[in-house]
Amino acid sequence: MVALALGAGACSDDTTSPGDDGETVADYVASVTVDDTGGELRESAIPRPRNEGPVIEVDGHVTIVNGGTATLSITSDVPFETVYVAASSPVSRLFVPVNGFFEATLPAPSTSAELLLTFPQVLPTNDFELYFAAKDASGRVGTLAEHAFDAIVVGTGDIQVTVTWDSNADVDLHVVDPAGSEVYWANRTSLTGGELDLDSNAACVGDNVRNENITWGVGEAPQGTYIVRVDYWSACSAPSTDYTVLVNNGGDIEIFRGTFTGSGDSGGAGSGVDITTFTRGTGRVVAPMPRGAAEHLPVGPTTKGR
Repeated sequence: MVALALGAGACSDDTTSPGDDGETVADYVASVTVDDTGGELRESAIPRPRNEGPVIEVDGHVTIVNGGTATLSITSDVPFETVYVAASSPVSRLFVPVNGFFEATLPAPSTSAELLLTFPQVLPTNDFELYFAAKDASGRVGTLAEHAFDAIVVGTGDIQVTVTWDSNADVDLHVVDPAGSEVYWANRTSLTGGELDLDSNAACVGDNVRNENITWGVGEAPQGTYIVRVDYWSACSAPSTDYTVLVNNGGDIEIFRGTFTGSGDSGGAGSGVDITTFTRGTGRVVAPMPRGAAEHLPVGPTTKGR
């Protein structure tokens, strides 16, 4: 498992003309990481593409959640050393860039790169396109490649934990709150206010969402220690599954990545890989659940196929 740090920064030249609607690329993308190296947020417009630069293809997640992540692969027939990420005004049928862009530099020139995007908790629209370009070692910037996203609106608040993955597997998110209650597919709410409000690929019924989200709303999360786990309930015939977990604890963001193999464990409470433990220092104090006490179970199915 790999934990990532995020970055931001300053300017550019030889650029396209940005739109003037006041939106910026940061309204659509919170951060960009390429091959585990943080990208820089530039305040000018994306460098002007030239036909002789690298031509890239972009593939990866299409369905996302606000406050979540997406992993994209960037490939080209020729090596490139820098990737640019821009957004366009959604009111235009043409590429009219909003202000700013992200610039991510690879550790070394390559014909492929993996891009990890994180998204703001509030997005300007649920359907939007991002535009990508690559620069080679000679400074030539290739033409833009478009990738569309469809956002599912999920809960945010004091705490938001998301997981996204790249196969048709059934991956389950679990969060144990300071009272000892475990929020997951069979216990979707806790007495402390935690809620699983998005569940995906239940019992291998593929929905192509490949995201799950657990949240405590504003003013709801109690102080204390939280445990985050991710369970490989079933591979659903996938040979392997890469996953990304984002933990947002009142604006403090951590990202963890890993890979599942095998067939899965059909797990319930207490199952899964430990991702992280974090502590919230503010909020109300809650008493631990008595040992052996029954969980608070919401109305709804408690077996797979929910």
